[in-house]
Amino acid sequence: MSEKLQSNMNDAVLQTFGEMAFIDVLPTGNELVEHHQIMILDITKPERGTIFLLMTTGCKQQVVENIHGDSWDTLSPGKIDDCLLELLNVLGGTFLSYYYGENTPYSLSFPQVMFDDSEMPDLKDYSILSYDAEGSLFSIAVKIESPRSN
Repeated sequence: MSEKLQSNMNDAVLQTFGEMAFIDVLPTGNELVEHHQIMILDITKPERGTIFLLMTTGCKQQVVENIHGDSWDTLSPGKIDDCLLELLNVLGGTFLSYYYGENTPYSLSFPQVMFDDSEMPDLKDYSILSYDAEGSLFSIAVKIESPRSN
């Protein structure tokens, strides 16, 4: 994993979780955490790539409750998924703005929830970054198909 990719993703994660979910996040390493929620966002421009957001149930609940300011039990599954997908969308855009520069146009697919681990590709070619969100864990797996020379 390039130092630039790691640094830019760390900055994007800290900013997005802080501003959207009011959660302080610390990088914890490069190991995939056990997860219960998988979301995917494809990068289509300026280069092709993919970002996976993999969250524990506790992290998912903490993020959703902070963003909505309401109890998990009062929110519909659709509202929960929409909230998490919007978080991933903002995270992806923030990362690309850091990685390519604010003046470089980029394009993202609609983020999606994956309901089965079997749909996930082998992540051996992905850069894995793990985080602690005030005691709740999550990971990001990111791959840029043709990395720019730095």
